[in-house]
Amino acid sequence: YQFAIRAGRASSLGFRSGSGPIWFRNLNCLGSERSIADCSIDTSRLYTANYYYHSHYYDAGVVCSTETIMARLVGGSQPNEGRVELYYNNAWGSVCSSSWDIREANVICKMLGYSFAKRAWGAGQFGEGSGTTSGYLPECSGTESSITECSHSGWGTSCS
Repeated sequence: YQFAIRAGRASSLGFRSGSGPIWFRNLNCLGSERSIADCSIDTSRLYTANYYYHSHYYDAGVVCSTETIMARLVGGSQPNEGRVELYYNNAWGSVCSSSWDIREANVICKMLGYSFAKRAWGAGQFGEGSGTTSGYLPECSGTESSITECSHSGWGTSCS
């Protein structure tokens, strides 16, 4: 799965509490980690006497998206350049260039197997898309491995 669509206490998401050992407490993830083992653990609060931290009351839960997000470059003279399009909800759509810069371009390049972006083009440099505009306005730090890890305004929002 590429990203979570809901997260929180397992019981608040409609799941039953777990049983057995609690392997992680006070886990802190940024969202760019490749594995949960890469997240930091706040050990200053690890041994609390609070009942809730020793029970399964705060078991974590998540609902992962089953959508596949793919990226492609269209309209360039070489395979490593072009207008960015994302495949979401069974359709290809262009990405808004309103806040587009080298950080978002680096993430798309990584998704496509390139090391980094040389330049971030905007404003229709490679022509306007003919399909639906996804209205996806990502804001990335540049370290993410997928555009889905970036914060965004949601799918289908206006590009203006």
